[in-house]
Amino acid sequence: MSRFDEFVYPIPKRYSERGDVYASPKAYFLGNESLKNSRLRMGFSVVLKPTLAGHPHFHHSIEEYYLFSGSDLVDFFDFDAEIDIWFGEDPDEMEKYTITKPGIVRIPPGMWHGPIHYRNVRKPVAFSPVYFDGEISKITRRIKADGTVEYPSIVTGLGGDLLRPSLAFAYEWAKKLVATGQTKHTGKYDKYFYEYPVEHHQYGDTYANPRGKFRGITQMPEARFYGGFSVVLKDTNMEVPHIHYSNDEY
Repeated sequence: MSRFDEFVYPIPKRYSERGDVYASPKAYFLGNESLKNSRLRMGFSVVLKPTLAGHPHFHHSIEEYYLFSGSDLVDFFDFDAEIDIWFGEDPDEMEKYTITKPGIVRIPPGMWHGPIHYRNVRKPVAFSPVYFDGEISKITRRIKADGTVEYPSIVTGLGGDLLRPSLAFAYEWAKKLVATGQTKHTGKYDKYFYEYPVEHHQYGDTYANPRGKFRGITQMPEARFYGGFSVVLKDTNMEVPHIHYSNDEY
């Protein structure tokens, strides 16, 4: 047993209950639940057919990123879908954005987002939510019959959900947004949506070409995430020994 085994997590298979909509098995890295002291949660899903996913919510103090691409990472830009997502500072004034190319959505703290409507899926879509904390917290909204408003918190910890109210009201809200055909788009939030450029690397046939890369603040102001997709096609050595002073890397 290595002294560094605690930093390595083999991702288990998790079978989806909606195998007609999502490729199964899926993969999840559940932060603190998967690897002690981890400051990241990330899922890996492939959407096979049109569906409505999630509901409007925000996060108090943590950034989140949504990553969309074609499901075949060797052919990263082979993408054929229309995906609508609602986004904004005011839950009653969210704007609808449509994704038609591989890209990233940056979700700052306090920004309402959701649902995700996979409106047309002509080719499977790979989706990964990246949340920069070991435990996830969501805030949604419920308007009660008497007109009063409350903001339920959904918090996931080591023991599972610490507080999960019935979320039927939130999914009904999501369905209503889609049904109303809300199309407001002023461009106010365009800066949070990024399309990967078709990038051709110089490493020959060692890696799939082109590939999708995201270089943080050089491509999106204020971004706190830097990452990319490289598919290794043949034996090679990569990287040199190094450290990072103040940030985790995964």
